[in-house]
Amino acid sequence: MHISKHIPVLPKEVIEYLDPKPNENFIDCTIGEGGHTTAILERNKPKGKVLGIEIDPELYQKLKSRMAEIRNSKLETRNRLILVNDSYVNLAETVRKQRFKPVSGILFDLGFSSWHLEESGRGFSFEKNEPLDMRYNPGGLYNQAVEVSEVFLKSGVIVSTRGRVKNMDSRFMAKDDGNEPACPIVVLVNEGTASAAEIVSGALQDSGRALLLGTQTFGKGSVQTVIPLEDGSALKLTTAKYYTPKGRSIQAEGITPDVVVKYFKTPEEKGPSSEPMREQDIVGHIRSPKEKDSPKTIEPAKKESENLMEDNQLKAAVDIIKSWEIFKKTSSGLSH
Repeated sequence: MHISKHIPVLPKEVIEYLDPKPNENFIDCTIGEGGHTTAILERNKPKGKVLGIEIDPELYQKLKSRMAEIRNSKLETRNRLILVNDSYVNLAETVRKQRFKPVSGILFDLGFSSWHLEESGRGFSFEKNEPLDMRYNPGGLYNQAVEVSEVFLKSGVIVSTRGRVKNMDSRFMAKDDGNEPACPIVVLVNEGTASAAEIVSGALQDSGRALLLGTQTFGKGSVQTVIPLEDGSALKLTTAKYYTPKGRSIQAEGITPDVVVKYFKTPEEKGPSSEPMREQDIVGHIRSPKEKDSPKTIEPAKKESENLMEDNQLKAAVDIIKSWEIFKKTSSGLSH
């Protein structure tokens, strides 16, 4: 089965905005394959540096090997490239430890790197037989969820918020720009699909634009507001909840897929038997109206097939999209 590779943001476009000058220092918070970093190093010679941060340990090790080749090139990066295996969440501490100052620019790319997409075959383009994979997508910014949903929707509600007071209520609508794709869409979701990713999934499902396949999503649907305090600290308050176009609460419930397909681990992936954690499993979580006071009992994981050697959820999604086209032709033939 062939899945088209994702096309990452071009380094040229990034460089246009960062506009690196000679001897300036930059931070690449999700260095990935190092494409953007290499482009920066070409511009900030001879003494400019780049601090590259990568949380994925496997990708970090591969990157170290690739950077050894780059160091031997004309870029002369031996003392100009610093690689750190950490999360961008610890950016301030990393900068302090590395004594990386002054900083002229910071590059954030909070999605999957092209390496992840190419290694796993994940990603989306407007081609047939290719599902929108939202599994293990922890979400992002609220406005990004709205913008992604608008790519596929011509009209209707995308998401709404409801708080304790009326001024916290809001509703975002889709606008028809004439460029929405007409192809059938299957969205892959699982327990790792959370927050903004759940907003997109819920919007496409409720609008009838896509079929969701996989397992129940995480259930992170609360709106949090940060209130600065006089002493420099801040207080984070939960002020509202997110709701899908049909009024379903995301918080602690998540999104239920149209077609439930549990992921079966291959023998190589198997480890200690445990169920995935969702929002409702966290102690002190904000309860859903449907939840009872009794604690949730987690059932032990069922025995999985030892012979399944591929991504069964992805295969099921691709099969549905293929059959979609077949049934459309069949229906057309029956109507004559």
